Amino acid sequence: MCRSLESVNIPNSVTSIERGAFSYCDALRSVNIPDNVTSIQDEVFYDCFSLESINIHSNITSIGVRAFSGCRSLISIDIPDNVTSIGNNAFSYCSTLTSVNIPNSIVLISASTFEGCKSLTTVKIPNSVTKIGKQAFYNCNSLSNVYCYASNPPDLEATKFQSEYGVITVSYLTFPNNIDNLYVPLRTKEAYSTSEWKRYFSNIIEMD
Repeated sequence: MCRSLESVNIPNSVTSIERGAFSYCDALRSVNIPDNVTSIQDEVFYDCFSLESINIHSNITSIGVRAFSGCRSLISIDIPDNVTSIGNNAFSYCSTLTSVNIPNSIVLISASTFEGCKSLTTVKIPNSVTKIGKQAFYNCNSLSNVYCYASNPPDLEATKFQSEYGVITVSYLTFPNNIDNLYVPLRTKEAYSTSEWKRYFSNIIEMD
């Protein structure tokens, strides 16, 4: 934990940034990650609340649990197309994050990935996504427009368990309630309107 560290240039010989490497580096503002790095492990930049910019290049394939959680000065993040795995809470409580690019390589948006990103206003979910974990966008209270390009509504995580009364399903809050608009592909409005998605949105609008 280096509280006075302001910038980092990671050498080209590094291929993986290990768990918690820069966590709680309060003064860290910018990081340059070399092309040889293919994974960002769990909690690498956890609670680096001064971090303003990060270059995630195209060779990175995975972002770990809570990797950027609590980075309260991070305004935007561009996740490259080669990333196939994003861990739980990866960007949770990045409270000034206004935009994020989720690539077509992502199938699962993990639990609480963007929870507490209170400045996030618009989210675009690619057609590759088939499941969204519990509380993935919970407490994103500025969220007003969600664009989902999946022809079939992605599953919203729920838990089923057996009781003496039969199988009980417990649904989790994926989004904040009363988001203005959900934009979906043509001829899919009915599918979204009869799914769990409907509970979160005032309007479901088909895109041209």
